[in-house]
Amino acid sequence: MRITVNLRLKNSKTRKDRKCPVYARCTMEGNRIELSTGIFISDENWDPDSQMIRGRTEKIRILNSSLDKFVSKI
Repeated sequence: MRITVNLRLKNSKTRKDRKCPVYARCTMEGNRIELSTGIFISDENWDPDSQMIRGRTEKIRILNSSLDKFVSKI
């Protein structure tokens, strides 16, 4: 059994402050679900290739660490 997890922004749920939620799309045996990570960021800070937040500040490092933990729990 193989589980694939991809992180992506859900632009359809953009808030008034122009931040989008980060969702985890999980696929297992052809079945797909999307789970909210609870993290909101602006889309210009998102790197879709590495599926991480761009930047080197302490806050961004903590958020990227939270995303890694979320994926590893799945």
